[in-house]
Amino acid sequence: PYQTMLEKWLSSKCDPRWLLNEQNLQEARTWAGTQSLSEEHHQFLMSSQSHVYEQAIARQEARRKNEKEQMRKEADAIVTQNKTQAKRLFIASLSLFVLSALMLVGGTLMLNLKRPELQPDNTSLKSNNYRLTC
Repeated sequence: PYQTMLEKWLSSKCDPRWLLNEQNLQEARTWAGTQSLSEEHHQFLMSSQSHVYEQAIARQEARRKNEKEQMRKEADAIVTQNKTQAKRLFIASLSLFVLSALMLVGGTLMLNLKRPELQPDNTSLKSNNYRLTC
């Protein structure tokens, strides 16, 4: 069932393009189990088996590489999200600190304005003179 592929493989000096794929290799092995094969046939089947195995390994490595790349992208996205959240938290904390400081200053001013010694001098309302008494 694989005679054409065998001949092309031999004439091409064992070019792997002519080796059997996994499905054809299974069929050839089943058929070959009932036959007496030449050394060339055995070499062709063994080379096909090695080629199928190497392709499976290459697919598995490509899959792992893709999974690794996907995991790296997900990790990068998480890091970016965490940085954004940290920036927002910092800005919110800074805003709260500034607001608290302004409220403290405003409250202190309001308290100081209520102290009698800091009230405007009632005798000269036009000049806005303030008198301090210690």
